[in-house]
Amino acid sequence: SLQYGVLLVLTDGIVSDADTTKALLHAISDLPLTVLIIGIGAADFTRMNEIVEYSNSTSRNNVSFVSYREHQDDPRALSTAALRDIPNHIVDYFAGKGISPTKA
Repeated sequence: SLQYGVLLVLTDGIVSDADTTKALLHAISDLPLTVLIIGIGAADFTRMNEIVEYSNSTSRNNVSFVSYREHQDDPRALSTAALRDIPNHIVDYFAGKGISPTKA
């Protein structure tokens, strides 16, 4: 059966080893998986954004980052921002594998 997963990562923004994080995100880029990273707290997420941008520029675009702080007063906006890229990730993955949708 066709399967696709979403890994939710909650982070405070502190990246202790950016090179390892980049390498791991690149290593899983061929899996049927979206990595959704939610930044929580008041930390500076500049480094996390750089890691996500690097990962998506060197492999399949399957990593998304959303700052909770930017949407903390609007749960609907947080949900929209968090889920926005997942449909494209799924389509890109299966299209890249040559798998077309079938009729139900």
